[in-house]
Amino acid sequence: MIIRNKKGEIIFNGRFTHAKKLRGAQLRESEGIKNFERCNLSKADLSFAELDGSDLGESNLSGANLRSASLEGCDLECADLTKAVLCNASLEGAEAYGANFRGAVLTGANLRHCDLECAEFEGATLLGTDMTGSNLEGADFRGADVTGVIGADWSGAILD
Repeated sequence: MIIRNKKGEIIFNGRFTHAKKLRGAQLRESEGIKNFERCNLSKADLSFAELDGSDLGESNLSGANLRSASLEGCDLECADLTKAVLCNASLEGAEAYGANFRGAVLTGANLRHCDLECAEFEGATLLGTDMTGSNLEGADFRGADVTGVIGADWSGAILD
């Protein structure tokens, strides 16, 4: 499979060789690609992407558009999702230990059964996000809008 960025440059041809060229890439048909570990996907358009089970550990997804993306069962350990847009995205079962969601917009997102231990949500918007069964131990929600969050067990989480 070959994937091109908005400039028409090949950014994936069996493996990523120029991670910085992923900025602005549209990976909506990313079947078969599972390893994005430590990739720079900042500001990438990943809306509606199907990335279930992918390894995004330690990746830079800051400012990325992940609206309505499916990231179920993904490895997001220590990933940077600062100011990312994850409205209506599904991260069910994701491993996001220590992930940075500062300033991210997660309105209507599915975060059911996620490991969010020590994740940073400072200033994030989580309106109507479903966190049923998720591990929030040590997760920092200071300054976050948690209005209407569903099923969260706040014991062990850091709140205002």
